[in-house]
Amino acid sequence: MSSLDNNILPETNFSGRLEDGHNSVEVDITAWAGNDGRLCLRINNINRDVYLFCAQRTGRIGEECAEFTLSAASDSGKNLVSNEVSVTRHLHSSDGFDVGIETRHISLLETLDELVAKPYHRFWFRGFKSFRGHEANTPLGRIVIRGDAQDVSSDDMSGFAALQHEHNDIPENWIIESERLLQHMQMGFEFAHGGRLQIPLRELRVEDSFRLDFYNGEGAASELAVIHHLNRSAFFDALVNRFLTKGPLSEPFWSAVGWLRTETTYDELRFLTAMTSLETIVSLALPEVATTVIEKAKFTLIKNDLKIVIDDADSLDNEIKDTLKRNVSGANRSSLAKKIESLFDHYEISRKNFEGTVLRDMINCRNDLVHRGEVKDNIQLWTFIILARELVSRVVLSEIGFRGRYQCYINGREWREFP
Repeated sequence: MSSLDNNILPETNFSGRLEDGHNSVEVDITAWAGNDGRLCLRINNINRDVYLFCAQRTGRIGEECAEFTLSAASDSGKNLVSNEVSVTRHLHSSDGFDVGIETRHISLLETLDELVAKPYHRFWFRGFKSFRGHEANTPLGRIVIRGDAQDVSSDDMSGFAALQHEHNDIPENWIIESERLLQHMQMGFEFAHGGRLQIPLRELRVEDSFRLDFYNGEGAASELAVIHHLNRSAFFDALVNRFLTKGPLSEPFWSAVGWLRTETTYDELRFLTAMTSLETIVSLALPEVATTVIEKAKFTLIKNDLKIVIDDADSLDNEIKDTLKRNVSGANRSSLAKKIESLFDHYEISRKNFEGTVLRDMINCRNDLVHRGEVKDNIQLWTFIILARELVSRVVLSEIGFRGRYQCYINGREWREFP
């Protein structure tokens, strides 16, 4: 794979149009991108039509701004395309007009003079560290993870996941399948990293086309990393093997884990988001039989009998009857404590640190915080934050089939063997 220049895109002039589906306006734009992976746009020679087009799409304060499209081409054959353009500022004075725009996602497309010998697909990361590179051969090609070994800023573009095919005659679905694998690796290493792993740039070289996709956003600091950046080989192997044998973890599952990445300085929010992550995983991971008190078919008969009793109660008005019947429908749900307890059996993971009343105490604390807005004075909230995160970590490590050392933070960081 070729490396990107520090100056990813030197200042280049483009001519094109801004459109919103109803109206359009011609624009001249200068675009550039440095080694921070951010593509910047500047509108040149702003006339009245351009100013009015942009000013009319800013919306009112508190209202979501309308997005519109940009399509533009340079004299050298490069093309800019985005459907997510918005206005950042608009000013006018006796000196003329001023307009600023930005994009959440923009693509830079170029046709190459010759075919790419070994096509590749690469996701760049911000703030990523990994002591040594990791590589493995797959039916889709060679998967590679790279990261800086030294300290890096959370916002530095400092590592990537990439997939390279060995021949230029790639299968028809290679781009789609390579993206599935790269997303799987990105989400997995985000979990290991202990923080949101932003993708500022996606790079694709296939046949005679070169494509860069720039994504707006900032990096995030690592917090309580599950897998140390000096010791990620076993984790990499497990992620690859999981994809090849069972496919990627589902998007809802990774979204549930993503609740742990909420950036906040409030322990109350840390705890609630950790419990939300745990509750969502329970609903996604457990079979239905583990989330009900009795079998669903048996309960349906009982539920129908109870509803008849309620309907026959002449002393109740219809509104109360409807309320009671709705409550009856939910009476077969297992308690959250029982469902969380079922995770240990479902995944055959250790109950260490969760013996006795620990789960019940965590749930009571969660209920106090949600319904009363505070926790009891004798509660050490940080302890429950760590416990909730630890249980989520054990579930994720089990889901990907990991075996090896990970970092546990109960009573302070220590290395543990999993499972």
